[in-house]
Amino acid sequence: MDFKILTDIHFGFIFLFLCISVFISLLFYKNKNISTSLKTLFITLRSIWIFLILILLANPVLAFIKSSSSPPANLVLFDISASNLVDSKDKFSENLFNELKSSDAVIKFFSSDVFTGTDSIYFSGINNFKTNLSSSLENIFSSEDNNFSSVTIVSDGIINSGGNPVFKAKSFGIPFNYILTGDTIQKNDLSLLNVYYNKTSYAGTLTPIKLEIFSSGYTGNIDIKIFENDNLLETKTIEVNPDKNIYQSEFKITSPEEGIKKYKIELEQKDDEIILLNNSETFFIKYLDNKFRLLVISGAPSNDLGFLKSELSKINNFEVTYLTQKSATEYYEKELPDLSKINCFLLLGFPTAVSNVNLINDINRYVRDNKASVFYITSRTIDYTKLSLLEPILPFRVSQPSDIEEITTVNSVGNSNTDIFSTPEILTPVNSLPSIFKTATYFIPSGSSETFLITGSGSQPAFLIKRDDVSNSAALLVYGFYKWKLNPSGLDGGKIFNYIISNAIFSISDKEKQKKILLSTEKPVYSKFEDIKTEATINFDNIPPETFVNLNIKGSNYNDNIRLSKKSNNFYDGFLSSLSDGEYLLTGELFNGQELLDKDEIKILIGENNFEFKETKSDLKYLKELAENTGGRNFTGLEASEIISEVSKSENKTSEEISKSFKNALNINPFYFIFLIILMGTEWFLRKRNNLP
Repeated sequence: MDFKILTDIHFGFIFLFLCISVFISLLFYKNKNISTSLKTLFITLRSIWIFLILILLANPVLAFIKSSSSPPANLVLFDISASNLVDSKDKFSENLFNELKSSDAVIKFFSSDVFTGTDSIYFSGINNFKTNLSSSLENIFSSEDNNFSSVTIVSDGIINSGGNPVFKAKSFGIPFNYILTGDTIQKNDLSLLNVYYNKTSYAGTLTPIKLEIFSSGYTGNIDIKIFENDNLLETKTIEVNPDKNIYQSEFKITSPEEGIKKYKIELEQKDDEIILLNNSETFFIKYLDNKFRLLVISGAPSNDLGFLKSELSKINNFEVTYLTQKSATEYYEKELPDLSKINCFLLLGFPTAVSNVNLINDINRYVRDNKASVFYITSRTIDYTKLSLLEPILPFRVSQPSDIEEITTVNSVGNSNTDIFSTPEILTPVNSLPSIFKTATYFIPSGSSETFLITGSGSQPAFLIKRDDVSNSAALLVYGFYKWKLNPSGLDGGKIFNYIISNAIFSISDKEKQKKILLSTEKPVYSKFEDIKTEATINFDNIPPETFVNLNIKGSNYNDNIRLSKKSNNFYDGFLSSLSDGEYLLTGELFNGQELLDKDEIKILIGENNFEFKETKSDLKYLKELAENTGGRNFTGLEASEIISEVSKSENKTSEEISKSFKNALNINPFYFIFLIILMGTEWFLRKRNNLP
């Protein structure tokens, strides 16, 4: 072990500190009437403790350094992910492990991370339900003792997490060999490869569930069933043949009430399948209250307001409240509703010159803080000065405001966003509807806005939608649309207007975004061996410092709660483990002190996680690419002794000197200060014994 003192102060200053200490001590005891031996003792004590105080100015660090030699080793990485349980691949790996463990090879396991080798290749408690080779290599080679001359990977090659590890492996400059476990010939199997669905939907609306199905070795009809809370909902049939492997199918489901529903997709099972665990998948969908609380604020009674009321009454999902301005503080409906409960504000010819600025500011605040949306419809009597207060949350800005009225037609721009307008061709007939009105005001769309309708005169934006992190909003920049219901050409103008209004409001009114807390997990189904990471995202600004999140976990005969760890102002997380099989309700509660601000719920299932069984055929792709790019070889089929012999031949690295150090800064070392106090106390005590001041 070597001992070193590391400091940024030059040695000359150390010598200077020593001289200063001795000089001060000699000067202090120069005229003291004591014996020469006592004077020498006092000068020595004082010089030492003054020197020790001065030396602290150098911020010295004591470093204990231990050096050792690390000979190069051959690393063998065993894949212990669950896919190796298919076709008894784990038995081959276990036998090879037992043969290799008595050799000089360094043995580690990998799936998601790296684990130290033990006497058994499988042991409980490992999260082995995904395969991330990149993460394993990063963990190994970031450790201090990593002098490897080769890496041999024992795996079925099914790498389903972390991406391609080739680039990382090439940076180590050593050969990567591989031993492929299992068969690359696909055996008879039916597999539910992917299920695509929205985690949230609205009660009463149809939700599509899209399926991707794998079939190998079968001909004929395959039944697909969907269950809701273990009750069969529907059965569909697809026809498969040996010439094609991938098939698509789709279910459309709904729920009449809000809540969290469990669904299971199940493929028909065949007796000769290589594994049955990949024939089904379970997931949850949260159904939200489908009632949109819509507040219509009108600057004055009008024909447009009457037409709008008529069409909104036809939409079952809308719970509409009307507020028609009578004066600055009065409304024909008398009562101002609770604005904090509103999902969407529809402003029709509002604000006007007499509109209350406080109401405008409240709308602005609730759109920002509560993630509500706003739908603006213009008129000739708009007060553009007051409208400018809402400009940051609108899909446009005003240039050259004017109340000059013009007649215009409205035209569709085509190529509509199908996420908003599922049947975009319904917008096309708007070109044939009667002319309506616009002002000479020049409207400029904001950067993230999308224009769907334009005016016939001047091709100015007539209808546009904005969806971004600031706000979701829409605007109809024409008026007099009541004339559309009087259309003499036979077109149903009311139906077209209804389609525009309803789809726009649905697209900008994301009720989930209005929640102050959103709870999530990585997936809906976990094995009992896996840790479950639960995340909570806080979905509003100006979060008080006293906020915290409690997580309640409820299952059959289980009830517990934990406090999630705060990672940032808007993000919390926590881990659950050792949950037994069953269904669990997780409730995240956001508190500000004792006040419950909001809560969110999700469900998870502890059972059979089949993610690793989606693919059953061993895959050479990644392993072969690793070997070809690093100068490695294919050791598949070799005995353990042959493998050790082959990797030993390719050793081209020498032993590395490895130094480990322990550093301690003196300015935070308690023993240093104790020694300093003892020296000062000893001098003081001896001076008092000899009657010195």
